Amino acid sequence: METQAALLQEDPEVFLVAPFLGRHGWINVVLDRVDAEELAELVEEAWRLTAPKRLVAAFDTEVRGRVFRR
Repeated sequence: METQAALLQEDPEVFLVAPFLGRHGWINVVLDRVDAEELAELVEEAWRLTAPKRLVAAFDTEVRGRVFRR
């Protein structure tokens, strides 16, 4: 809910709340107005909150491996 409030305050033209979803902390995003990098971060953060811990750990291991190989 804190993230939801921060996003709504940050840019109300991009981030909106549907009354039936707002109580869950969800937001609507106007895709043609959001920065692609910010959207990627939001999607990853949402995935991390719902994905199984083992899957998140495997993802982190893979990402770290890619960063160190460069």
